[in-house]
Parts: sequence; C-alpha cells; structure tokens
Amino acid sequence: MDRRGFRIAVYGSFVAAMLVLGAVYFGLERQPDVTTWLLVGGEQVRSGLPAAVRVSARTAQGREPRPARVASVTLDGRPVEARIRGESPAIVHFDVPEGLDRTARLALEVEDDGQRDRLEAEIVVLRAQSQEGLPGAPPEALPPTERPLRVDVLPEAGVLAAGMDNDVFVRVRRPDGTPQVNATVRVAHPTLPDGAVTRRTDASGLARVSVVADQPSLRLKITATAGEATVQLEELLYSYGRQLLLRPDPPVARPGEAITVTLKTWERDPTVICDLLDQQVLVWSERVRVGGHDERLSLAPLPRGTYRLQCYDHPLDPGETFATTPIVVDEAPPLEALTQRALRSARVHPTSAVAPDGTDLDIAAGYWLAMLREPPQSPRVLASTRERALADMAGAQTGQKARVLGLMGGVFLVMLLFLADGVARNVRETRARMRAFAEEEELEALAAAGADGALAAPDVDLERLSRTRGLVLMGLGAALLVLNAVAFIWLMAIYK
Repeated sequence: MDRRGFRIAVYGSFVAAMLVLGAVYFGLERQPDVTTWLLVGGEQVRSGLPAAVRVSARTAQGREPRPARVASVTLDGRPVEARIRGESPAIVHFDVPEGLDRTARLALEVEDDGQRDRLEAEIVVLRAQSQEGLPGAPPEALPPTERPLRVDVLPEAGVLAAGMDNDVFVRVRRPDGTPQVNATVRVAHPTLPDGAVTRRTDASGLARVSVVADQPSLRLKITATAGEATVQLEELLYSYGRQLLLRPDPPVARPGEAITVTLKTWERDPTVICDLLDQQVLVWSERVRVGGHDERLSLAPLPRGTYRLQCYDHPLDPGETFATTPIVVDEAPPLEALTQRALRSARVHPTSAVAPDGTDLDIAAGYWLAMLREPPQSPRVLASTRERALADMAGAQTGQKARVLGLMGGVFLVMLLFLADGVARNVRETRARMRAFAEEEELEALAAAGADGALAAPDVDLERLSRTRGLVLMGLGAALLVLNAVAFIWLMAIYK
C-alpha cells in the first residue's frame, strides 16, 4: 500500500471508530432490563394466627410481569413454614409464631432466572385477641321526623353494582325507630316488571326488591303504607363500576365451621384478587379465576370475630371494581349476632337493632350484612426493589458512558497526533526539497567555476526518524482496528 492509501485507511479508521463509539454511547440508553419485586400485604399480624402477603415481579423498565418465586420466609431470623400459591403474583401464607416482639422483621428470599434478591419489611405483631370484647361506639341518635313512617333504602353493596341484579332493601319504621310490620311497600321504576312491584314488610319492617342496574342511575318511586299512614319518596341510586357482588353462606358461621361465599361478576371469566382481613391484619389472600359469572370461595374455619372479605380486579388498587362483605363468626343465632354488631358499630338506633319473631332470616341477614359493609382496604406496599434497581442501572449506565467518552477522547487524541505527524512530515519534506534545490544550485555554480563538487552525505538521522515514524503509525492503525472490533462487540452485547 502506498503512502496515500495508508493515510486514507488511517483516516477511515478514525471515522469508523468515532461512529461505532458514538453508536455505543447512544446504545447505552437501552440497558438490559432487570427484575424488580414488590411485597404487598398488611402492616400488622396476629401472634399465633395465619397471615398472608403477596409478591409480584416485574421488569424495571418495561414493567412486564415476571414469575415471582419465593425461596424462603423468615420472621426475626426464624424460618417459618410458608404455603406458596401461584407465581404472578405469588401468594405466601404462613403462621405467625408465638413469642415475637412487638415488631418483627419479615424477610423473603426471591429469585427469577438466577437473579436473587431479598425483600424485608418491619411489621407490627399484635397479641391474639378478639375485637368483640372492645367497647362499641355511642349509639346513633334518632333524627326527628314529622312523617308518620321512616323509610330507608339500602342496596346490598351500598351502591348498585353496574350491570348486575342487585338486592335493594326497603325498611319501614315507626317514628320511634321500631320496625313497622306488615306495611305495604310499592317500588316503581320502568325497568321493573310491569313498571312496579309490591311487597309486605316482615316483623323487622324489611322488604326486598331485585333491581337490574343497567343505567348510570335509577330513581325509584317508593310508597309505604301502614294503616292510614302513607309516605311517598323518591330514592336516587347510583351504579358505579363495582361489577362484583359477594354473598356469604351461611350469613353467620360458627367457630370451626367452613364458610362459603358466592362471588358474582358482571364480566365473564375474570381473574380477581380476594383478601380476608381481621381489622388491619391480612389473614388470607387468593387469586381467583372465575368460571363464567359465578364462583364459590371456600374459607377455612375461623375463630369468633368479624372479618372483612374483599375482592377486586387490580392487585394493588381496588379502584371502582370491587366488592366487600363482612364475614361474621359467632356462636349466637345469626340475627342476634348481626344486630349486636350493628348496634356496636353505631350505625343504627337501639330501637331499630332488633329482629322480632316473624323476621325473614334471608332478607334480614342480607340487610344487616349490607349495613355492616366496609369500604375496601387498599393493600400496603411493604417493600419494593424497583427504585434501588433503577438507581443501580443508572449508576452502571453513567460508568459505561464515562468509559465510552474516555475512549472517544483517546481516539480524538490519536487523530490529533496523526495530524500533527502529517504536518511535521510536510515540513520535513519541504525542507528536504529546499535543501536539494540549494545543492543543485551549488553544484551548478561549482561546475561553472570548474571545481569538483561533492554531494552531501545522506542524513542518516532523518532516515532513521522516518522508519520510526512509520512503525508508530502502523501501531496506531492496528490499535484503531482493535478498538473498532471491541466497540462493535460491545455494541452487539448491548442490543442483544
């Protein structure tokens, strides 16, 4: 290769190196994604009772779900036997051992495709006791009224579940709050059969009407008559996106008795998350795949108490698609257990918290369960590795960018040295040409004078310097080729 071709090859290597390193620099924005974990559950557990948490795994950047595998569970360093169901999310059930301190450190070892991590959270350990022994709130005051009858309307879910058949309870009471038995209740709306239905109240003053919530709101015209007393009112009921309903069977379970709850859904074959809570303690959780529009949930026997079962379609936020129902476990007769809890919750006046003989058990149990319903409790995020993973990725990216910029600076410096060498070579060649021209003129002058001229001896140092420069340039060219190959392999590794 002649000198011109060699210089063109070297300049091409410079350009290729800068292009490849530039591509590598911008390619560093696309870092290999890593798995991050999320630990969700309650901030409290009860000593000696079961507890549950959920572990979800997602990629840090793409937020794509990953299987979450739990290798071990410890409480304050003590291994606990865990029952793990599913992988996305993984639901972990474990029994809280006795003898823990007021607070305990919950730790879970998780893994995904060889990547391991540790989730830790501090939880509060409560002593096992029933909330039934706690004093109740002051009873609700009975507001004054000038009407001969008190008429209240309560959907089974608090509001209408959109698109579904909802039980709507109508309760008729006397002005003193006592139930009005055998009152006639007429509910009118165009969506009802023949535009209206008529019911008779039982001994608790209750009547039930089934309503399909196929509109954003329903304005029911209600007329209640007892003897010569008549009350007319309009009740506006709204239907939200709560497309789920929960109905426990039996309405009150005995301690040690299995509990079955029917989950009804508007959507066909959905997948929902269901949690069972004892106040703030998450004692059970399950990912439920509904077959069709109905699914029967089986709950293990529970100690005496009042629990809350909630189901929703998003693993972190119930949003507007949810359903809740109280789960009551008591040795007392169902209506007695329900009315006592309603009285302690201060949601009803003592004169109204009664269930006289002649009360329809099915209707009254549904009404009192609707009265005791609580809004859903959003799960707490106990631990998350996403922020740490993003920070580690950002730190690694910054280090890699610094190295690439260093290499680009090195290439630029080599290019400057090569240019400087070219300038120096031009200067030397110009000086050599001028010296040769001067020697020719001197020889011509000597020849004209008849003297013998002698040519100057060759500049040995200049020749040695030229050979050294050539070797250095060949080394620089080889280094550029190696640098291009390394940068190309790095680029391919990033995009793989």
